[in-house]
Amino acid sequence: MLHTCEAFSMSESFFSLFVHWNRLSAILAKKIIMTHAQQVNEWKAGAALGFIPDDENPLFLLNGAAKDILVQILGGGIDIIELVRFELRSRGLNEEGRFVGFN
Repeated sequence: MLHTCEAFSMSESFFSLFVHWNRLSAILAKKIIMTHAQQVNEWKAGAALGFIPDDENPLFLLNGAAKDILVQILGGGIDIIELVRFELRSRGLNEEGRFVGFN
């Protein structure tokens, strides 16, 4: 059984760990957001300068998709990963993009 001082010390340690975890999470989230923003800027620049063809630029991947489809994807109603797998299979490709033939 813990004494009051030991219990206080442990709860203080958990609180400290919680605070540090929250700070670390915020820093990591900011880096992920910045990394994504930087990637988007690279795609924009590549498109503007003609380095990335439109059909190979991820920014234009969903350009033709209807609003309702985009909302369903965002809401989890459509699993875009499964759609990509389906598309690869229909092209005879595996998940690494290698041709494996049609089943």
